[in-house]
Amino acid sequence: MSTCSVTCCSGAVAIGLACRELAQGDIDVAFATGHDSSLQAPIYRMYRDAGLLSQERDDARRAIRPYAAHSGNAFGEGAVTLVLETAEHAALRGAAPLATIRGWKLGNNGGHPLHVDPVGSRVARLAGDVLAMEAVFGDRAPEVPLLSVKPVYGHLFGASSALNVAAAVLMLHHGWLAPTLNVDRAAGPGQIDHLAGGGMHSHAGAGLAISYGIGGHNTVTLIGAVGAT
Repeated sequence: MSTCSVTCCSGAVAIGLACRELAQGDIDVAFATGHDSSLQAPIYRMYRDAGLLSQERDDARRAIRPYAAHSGNAFGEGAVTLVLETAEHAALRGAAPLATIRGWKLGNNGGHPLHVDPVGSRVARLAGDVLAMEAVFGDRAPEVPLLSVKPVYGHLFGASSALNVAAAVLMLHHGWLAPTLNVDRAAGPGQIDHLAGGGMHSHAGAGLAISYGIGGHNTVTLIGAVGAT
């Protein structure tokens, strides 16, 4: 058993480390969990003093407005556990996988103790190192939806990145991309599709779960649909 403390990327780091052990043949199955006790007064005070709390006071459903420079955080609390195993182990117990983990990267640009990378340069380099990403994106970036589930669940701290991976797995499995709530279309880049108008059916063969953490941590997890090449 191992515990990972990598700010908001902790859940994805647990998933990545478990995948490494599986790939090396050290284990056949792992339980990777992201969790945190976020609803604590000292955490509220810290985020308030740093100016990182949402200023929404009229409608809690609009407390988090992703991809907007003025949006702050509203906390949630929960845990997400993924069962990770080799294909051979799954076949032996007759389990049908929901998706496959095809690649994983962890980075830290260390630019600021509180801010995430505003440009995304480090994450772009990580994504470029993951198998097939340059072939998937390139000039097709406007066609690739960029989604966020944070407005639904709130900020779960160490569980948030595990939730990102789980959400991507379920979207690929069910062939349905969830919409991003509370997007201010006037504030975001016009060429990026956040599915602000509603979800959509999709036959995507892969998805990226990207997470940022305070202090410059970032993770990229490449998830493949079952049967996709």
